[in-house]
Order: sequence, then C-alpha cells, then structure tokens
Amino acid sequence: MNGIVHCPLCTHRVPATVLVDRRSAIVKPGQKCARCNSSLDAGYVLQLQRAA
Repeated sequence: MNGIVHCPLCTHRVPATVLVDRRSAIVKPGQKCARCNSSLDAGYVLQLQRAA
C-alpha cells in the first residue's frame, strides 16, 4: 500500500510503500527518501492512500 511518510533526516513528507498489519502500519524496509536519499526505516507513517 502507498502512503505518505515523514523523513526523520530532512523533515519532509515523502511517498513510500507501507506495510499494513492488523494494528499498525510500518514503512517497508530498505526504502530511501526521494529528497535526501536517507533511509526511511525509522520514518513515521502520516497517511495511507487507499483506493476509493
């Protein structure tokens, strides 16, 4: 599932792939920020983009 993630290094919102469990949503491991190229593993999921 796609979502918007807060990058901990550059403090911007960037699109990323999100893994959704029953209780939580986490960023798929190994992704990089589109702006600063840092790891998004510790990023905070802000929004999930679901189909209508």
